[in-house]
Amino acid sequence: EEPRKWQVQVARGGLNSNSSEDAITVVKVTGTVYAPTEAVLAMVLDLPRRHEWDAITLSAEVRTSVTPTDDVVYHAVNNRFADTASLPQDFCLLRSWRRGEGGRAAVSSRSIRHPAVPPVEGFQRSEVLPSGWVVAPEGGEEAPGATRLTYVLQLDRAVAAHFNSELQASSRQITATFHALASLIEAEAAQSS
Repeated sequence: EEPRKWQVQVARGGLNSNSSEDAITVVKVTGTVYAPTEAVLAMVLDLPRRHEWDAITLSAEVRTSVTPTDDVVYHAVNNRFADTASLPQDFCLLRSWRRGEGGRAAVSSRSIRHPAVPPVEGFQRSEVLPSGWVVAPEGGEEAPGATRLTYVLQLDRAVAAHFNSELQASSRQITATFHALASLIEAEAAQSS
């Protein structure tokens, strides 16, 4: 099998937003956050604060915990990736996170059906394909105490159709969200040191 072919969509402020289109559309944003890995992971996991850095998030909350590292999540977003006449979208997600060797961690989510997250009137229930974050220490002389953060988003065909028609604008929005997350984490890390 051939490796995925990535195309750079946006390169801004040390972040690269790439996309790949095979059977599904995948967007990947990678950058350096100048804060400890634990602080980055904590912010990614802090759903009640997601609206502080993600402009499309209306609300995000854990509805039930399955294990200490697996939650059922409700996430509602305004509909920037669909036409403006559409309802806002919501999702029922299984979110899992694991810590690996060398301080690395992964946070993944995918849509599921669960009684703790029934459909909400006024929202269009949508699906997220397996997507998530990879958090890894990035040391060395250039970035001591820094973290390499990667976000990978897989889009279903309905969302991907609009996303692909507005690929540059959508990639800019995801890159702006990533930049807002990094800025918030870096500001809080600077205050605590």
